[in-house]
Amino acid sequence: MSPDRFEQLTFELAHRENPAVRRIAAPDGGADTVLPRSDGSASEVWQAKRYADEINWAECEKSLETAITRWRPCTITFVFARDLSAPLEQSFQTRLVEHSMAREHAVRVTQWNLSELIRRFNQHEDIRVRFFGSEQETVLEALDQTIKAGGLLTSSEDLVKRAETLSEWAEKRDRDFTHSVTSSGLSAPAPNWDRLPYMSVEIQGTRTRVNIAAWPREGASVEQPVFAFTNDKAGQDAREQAVAHLARGEPATVTEGAQVHAQAPEVMRGLLPSGEPGAGEFTLLPSEPISLEVEATTDDGIVSRSIPLYTVPPPPGAAAAFAGYSGLVLAQITIRLLDEPQVSLGVLLSARFGQAMRANADAARLLNTFYSHRDLVLRSESLFPSGEAHGPFSQDHGISEERLAQLRMLGEFFDAFVFVTERLGVELPIPDAVTAEDTDIFLTAANILRTGKGTATFTQISGMVESPTEIPGLPERLRGQGPYRRMVTYNVFGQDLVLGLGEYEIPPLRIVAIIPYGDSPTAPARVVLEADGDSEMEFRLTNWTPENPAS
Repeated sequence: MSPDRFEQLTFELAHRENPAVRRIAAPDGGADTVLPRSDGSASEVWQAKRYADEINWAECEKSLETAITRWRPCTITFVFARDLSAPLEQSFQTRLVEHSMAREHAVRVTQWNLSELIRRFNQHEDIRVRFFGSEQETVLEALDQTIKAGGLLTSSEDLVKRAETLSEWAEKRDRDFTHSVTSSGLSAPAPNWDRLPYMSVEIQGTRTRVNIAAWPREGASVEQPVFAFTNDKAGQDAREQAVAHLARGEPATVTEGAQVHAQAPEVMRGLLPSGEPGAGEFTLLPSEPISLEVEATTDDGIVSRSIPLYTVPPPPGAAAAFAGYSGLVLAQITIRLLDEPQVSLGVLLSARFGQAMRANADAARLLNTFYSHRDLVLRSESLFPSGEAHGPFSQDHGISEERLAQLRMLGEFFDAFVFVTERLGVELPIPDAVTAEDTDIFLTAANILRTGKGTATFTQISGMVESPTEIPGLPERLRGQGPYRRMVTYNVFGQDLVLGLGEYEIPPLRIVAIIPYGDSPTAPARVVLEADGDSEMEFRLTNWTPENPAS
């Protein structure tokens, strides 16, 4: 038996004598089990010493002195896993019972030796079986329990006795866990525990359900269950999906890429495929949210967003992680431990753009603000002792200048798309991929609808003359006819986007080709003209007003 098990055994026996006793974890201040007083001291102290060979009296004396100083007890009981010979009894008397500090503080020093432990085992058969195995159970006890468990049920009293027998059997089988065993029909509600069990197993038959739940016994050293994602792509994908659900306050079901490490109660080992919990289907429940406010100072003023954060499984190497959504933007906070008392705070914002362009525009705007400004302020009473933290913050996934420029362009496209379609009252199908040409068209269209004017490239124009003498004056005559009118139309995503009727100012012209219609010097001709210099020409939407930009 390990020293830790021996300490737990000591606690169990003392606890049967007085349920108020408590086991003390290391550093224990010279006490493994205490009977506490309300002022933080203890009236009685137990010190477990599992010496297989020689007794270390110097260690015992140190434990005695520490216990008197820390706990100020009336009684200290040393628990030995052996009976003491006459010389050892004499050493116990002179070195512990008559110790100067024990005399000075009037502390009574006693012992439980092996014989005393056996006497107490015989009083508490269930403890004996739990710590030393079912072979310690007598034949008559086992037979009696078997008969009680499998006997004929003829009354409600038999039902109660059967349940008592099953519970007693389960309680004897595990030194670390106490159990609850319930059975019911499938239509009955499942157990709902105020205090969640360490582990529970449910077995369903064709008509009944059996639920076994286990909680650590007081004083038992039980491994904390650890849920972890596997160190491969399946684990990485599973964690990302779990974070996406938990960050919205939704349960996350994990079917692969994860496993749990836990100490299986003895009663449950035979019910688990491998005897221990491992891979399977897990449901991660969301935590209560905490509030995070992200604030950035931009040229246009202060941009602030409030984001509810939920606890999520941390990435490898991190101590804790939180995540939450603001629209389409997923905010992730990762905390890594550095040299005490320093920690590293990683902040990552990301988004998956979809078909809702307004939501895309809001998400792109927040991402651009976050990644373009290093002097951020994060506010949360739950995360930061002072209530806020100031950037720059380390980012788990940096963003290059090229990627940032692409993100800005994408944000401008989303804004322009929303503005144009809402102003014109049209709906456009959104393709899987948007080209740079598509982006340019929407940016141009948005600017035209906001200002009521734009520019176009003048290519060529042609006119007919009846006589060659009219050719020299044709450029001015065409310009003198006034603005040229045509619909301002762009083709995007396979559809025509009509912005309205435009008036185009024709630029200065020059003749580039004359095509006569006959051989005579006075035959009519078609004259081709192009811009004389700058080919850009301005236009305006005829019915545009600031209140009604789309004509």
